[in-house]
Amino acid sequence: MDSNSKDERLKHANHLISIIASCGRRFFFDGNTERVAFMHRSPDGKIYFFDARTGTLIYTHRTSFSNKWRGFSHGGTLRGLVEMMRDYISKGTQIDEWYLGMPRGDGTNTWGYPQEDIDRVRSAAKHLPIIKLEQSND
Repeated sequence: MDSNSKDERLKHANHLISIIASCGRRFFFDGNTERVAFMHRSPDGKIYFFDARTGTLIYTHRTSFSNKWRGFSHGGTLRGLVEMMRDYISKGTQIDEWYLGMPRGDGTNTWGYPQEDIDRVRSAAKHLPIIKLEQSND
């Protein structure tokens, strides 16, 4: 049963990637190759990220040697999101919805997406079990 739930969580993570890749600056999508990035789980349970731009399958777990992600074409904010997706797949730890294009004090967001695209990402993502919804104080 654990394997099936991890497979389901893998699908949720890949759906989230496809939502993010479909609008705004289209993170996780490469226009030259027409590929969308994805998470991959090996038969032994290790989680990898396929980078659409470089075509590299990247091991997402910590290693005893250099923890560089060779072939990862995104910045630290998106690497953090990929690590959160890895943790969701392997442990079921949900991602807080505010992490999707975290707001800045000046009314913009860390992804540089137009507000309508951030709203689209959040609106679509909130229906996925990978996202932990904020509690309202109503």
